[in-house]
Amino acid sequence: MECYSGEQKTDRRWLHAADGTLIADESTFSMGLGPYAAYWDADHQRELIVNGRIFDYENNNTHLNIEGSQIVWADILGDWREEIIVSKQGELRIYTTTIPAIDRRVCLMQDPIYRLDVAHLAMGYSQVPLTSYSISN
Repeated sequence: MECYSGEQKTDRRWLHAADGTLIADESTFSMGLGPYAAYWDADHQRELIVNGRIFDYENNNTHLNIEGSQIVWADILGDWREEIIVSKQGELRIYTTTIPAIDRRVCLMQDPIYRLDVAHLAMGYSQVPLTSYSISN
């Protein structure tokens, strides 16, 4: 599990490993770091969402460029991978992956912590929803 942190009044941001090791900061990451991520490509690691681009952290492989203001990141279709809902002038869009999942899992909305985090999104608290367990197990 990684931890993303930053300072409100500056552009300084950090990505730390669970043991506290600094993985990246603004100076070492070409696209800058963003606070959003999603289970997108059917592996057990979330992909980063920065400036409307969904990509893998390790290899910078872009999966998709999204347009519009991001509203919700959640497993709304029930296959454990997350969809991204955005608004664009006159439109509401749902972006979903086309990459087949290699395993089957319970819908993330079945987890009460995850469901509460998604409800917080509807209240304006834009934090990525977390599960009460590790997806990689």
